[in-house]
Amino acid sequence: MPKRNRNVRLYIRVNHKELDDIKERMEELGCCNRGAFIRKMAMDGYAVKVDLAPAKELISLQRRCVNKSCTNSQTRTDTQCLSN
Repeated sequence: MPKRNRNVRLYIRVNHKELDDIKERMEELGCCNRGAFIRKMAMDGYAVKVDLAPAKELISLQRRCVNKSCTNSQTRTDTQCLSN
């Protein structure tokens, strides 16, 4: 087994409500790794979820436009399409 980067264990006790609150917050952020979530919260005091769905959609639409313009114009070369 390779050496672990984090070799110090930290144990905390919580009650059922606190555990439910932690799970709820993790779900809100889309986080499934409890250790990473607890570390982030302990070190920074906050965790932020960035929703990149609109940016991904914009990139997808942009790629479609570039690909469509390349296939519609038979006189252009691939390098000309990529430079536009």
